[in-house]
Amino acid sequence: MPHVCEPGTDPYGAPGDRRLPDSRAMGETCAVPNSANGQKQALRLLDEVVAGHSNAEDRPQQHEMTKLVAAAAGSREPLIVQAGTGTGKSLAYLCGAVGAGSSVVVSTATRQLSDQLLNSDVPLVADAVRTLDGRILAAASLKGRTNYVCLAKVDEIHRLEARANESAASEPEPEALDLGIEIPAPVVVEEDKPRRPNSQDLRALNELLEWVDTKPRSGDRIDAPAVPDKVWAQVSTDTAGCPGARVCAFGEDCLAELARAKARTADVVIVNHALLAQDLISPNPLFDDRDLLVIDEVHELQDYLSSAWGAEVFPGSLDRIVTNAARRAPKSRQPVVDKAFAAVGDAAIVAQELTNLPAQRWEGELPASLAGPLESLERRAGELAKSFDDIVREAGTEAMDANTAALQSARGQLQELAAAINLVRTPNAAFVRWSAVERDGGAVVLRAAPLTVGRTFRERVGSRALVATSATACVAGDFLPLAESIGLVHPPAQAPDGEPLAQNWHGVDVGSPFDYEKQAILYIPDDIPEPVGKERADHTAAVLDELTELVEAAGGRTLALFTTTAAARNAADHLRQKTTHVILEHGELPPAVLAEEFAEDETSVLCATMGMWAGLNVVGPACTLVVIDKIPFAPMDDPLSAARRANIDAHGGNGFKEVFVNHAALMLTQGAGRLIRHREDKGVVAILDPRLHTRGYGQLILRTLPPMWRTTDRDLVLAALRRLGQATA
Repeated sequence: MPHVCEPGTDPYGAPGDRRLPDSRAMGETCAVPNSANGQKQALRLLDEVVAGHSNAEDRPQQHEMTKLVAAAAGSREPLIVQAGTGTGKSLAYLCGAVGAGSSVVVSTATRQLSDQLLNSDVPLVADAVRTLDGRILAAASLKGRTNYVCLAKVDEIHRLEARANESAASEPEPEALDLGIEIPAPVVVEEDKPRRPNSQDLRALNELLEWVDTKPRSGDRIDAPAVPDKVWAQVSTDTAGCPGARVCAFGEDCLAELARAKARTADVVIVNHALLAQDLISPNPLFDDRDLLVIDEVHELQDYLSSAWGAEVFPGSLDRIVTNAARRAPKSRQPVVDKAFAAVGDAAIVAQELTNLPAQRWEGELPASLAGPLESLERRAGELAKSFDDIVREAGTEAMDANTAALQSARGQLQELAAAINLVRTPNAAFVRWSAVERDGGAVVLRAAPLTVGRTFRERVGSRALVATSATACVAGDFLPLAESIGLVHPPAQAPDGEPLAQNWHGVDVGSPFDYEKQAILYIPDDIPEPVGKERADHTAAVLDELTELVEAAGGRTLALFTTTAAARNAADHLRQKTTHVILEHGELPPAVLAEEFAEDETSVLCATMGMWAGLNVVGPACTLVVIDKIPFAPMDDPLSAARRANIDAHGGNGFKEVFVNHAALMLTQGAGRLIRHREDKGVVAILDPRLHTRGYGQLILRTLPPMWRTTDRDLVLAALRRLGQATA
């Protein structure tokens, strides 16, 4: 049976209580399996890292987690670790894995953490390994194919450009690459390098191509000039659009393939959740031979799995794929050309019907006016993909050129489109299907996502060791919700390859080095309206009044977190009118720039939305107040969440608690966690939602939050903020 360790207990003995004590500030120490040598080597490595780092400090929680990870690597029994802010969990799991002699894949949700791992933590561990053992620790970062320059796409742009200059045509030939942007007539000059049209998009494309001409080592977008997504799309491709290295004329030099080759031989590989999700279900996985998977920021994994293992169909993708296929169809193959243009016609009908489709969940058939054209498009896309494949096979491998590679690319995209249409079109009890209007009020999108992802995830992880970690891995001390979401509860007996799967799992809260009761005040007013029903407008007004008073008392230095973009914008406008502080607003600048400006201007206020509830790391007096407008419940009418709630209710559970309350508790804890980032930090977290006092689920959420000193006394909080502001000044 799965269980959580408590002090002095053996995690491999009799089952214990899954709920940890409320006092978790210093963590819980658990006995670990008898893998003494692996743990010894892991701790030896950690000690060397700490000794060689000028800013490092001894943290009992980090030592404990390192031992647990090394033990899990040896036992192959899944481990969940809640490691509070300041634990140093990334160094703990790296040292635990490498010290135990495991090859490891680390999956993260945010680019910030991936960059920290690759540029800071992994080099520290590699230096320690070299010092202790004299060996080189190979590490690599791998991203999805769309993050790398596609040399074939670049070559096609150059060929298009050369052809246009030779013919002095006013627009590209029909079979040319669709750039997705307006192309003015090219200007022929005497320079060896043709001059590109002078539009904003094409200037960005020109800059990008000049960077590619320097032959960058990685071809990674992170190293490229910053350009809009639609421009980057012209020099990159996705998995479906890639014909394969063996077919592509640039296969030997393919930058994405070079990155994959490096990752195959690395001791430590860093990926994101989306790439891991795809690899888990791939017929040719990259990481199935690794000893250990570490899932950092595991509280976000379910959303990534749901997205990666589902599908979506929208007019833009339909038009792009079938139009590209029509342009690739050889004019000498009239039946193929006819199929292609028939598919274009179906896509146009589907796009038109989508504009009339209401946003709702679809448990049965779609409306006949849409279902018919969708089914026809699915069939024609499949037939066209087969025709393209036949043409390529007839050509043979010796006759492969850019045109046949382009056909292979189009074939892959058509196959993926047909599969996506089938998933969103066909009723399936294992999937949730719905239509939604994009935020900008544009076209309707059809989506499908698996009802549950846990069992598939556990099967695909297989016999590899698994460590899942986060600062928010349990709800009120209970690891069971997370364990169920990743398939650790009642797992399959064996993996798809026949290997037996461990039936036990273990959850441990190692605590945090911070003394929250002394460092932080949790203020929850009990005299403001609730953000529901008729009181919603009154609550909004009360939040603005409370926020203004708190910001003035703190002298700025405030991170204000909101559950909607509209609320953040409204608050920013209000504060600009009522205060003299610099007000930064989420969406006005890139998140990294906003975070930097907020940290540099200690009297500024940052009004942010859900994208900055996690990952923002501002140490020191620039953030002495975190204000949260209300409990961050997911929308109750969200089709996927509602379907999961109904499924849990139907099986005797409490769907509202398990889907909505648990998620809100973890998100609220993430938001509150933006305050204390260092032992010297002090401040106030203000949650302006009285439902934490009045509703039954309020106590569960409060037990999930760090153990801050709690009050409802507004005057006390304002006085404390003024003292902090004076001390800082």
